[in-house]
Amino acid sequence: MLIIIVVFAIAFGALIQQAAILRLDRQISNLQDQVNTQKSLNDSKEGKIVSSHNLAKIEKKARSYGMSEPKADQYVYMVPKHQKKQKTNFDYLIDWFKAKLSKYGIIKK
Repeated sequence: MLIIIVVFAIAFGALIQQAAILRLDRQISNLQDQVNTQKSLNDSKEGKIVSSHNLAKIEKKARSYGMSEPKADQYVYMVPKHQKKQKTNFDYLIDWFKAKLSKYGIIKK
């Protein structure tokens, strides 16, 4: 008789744990749905602001959220150490002509 009560208590405890897990899983799912809804709403509002191209309206909205002009110590200036000049199509054309002319001995490399 004692064994039946112990087995029943263990089974009942497992059932309660399973119910708690299911309840928490449902809460997590609901919270994820809320986060996704808020993300969608945020994306749509951001899209409306960006697509409006009305900088005065964007600035007014930003100031309503407490944003302000940056102060002098908030600026970060970056200077690249070695900036390679990007070749244009014209540069490639000149290189091609020089290669052809040097191939025939008209100019030296």
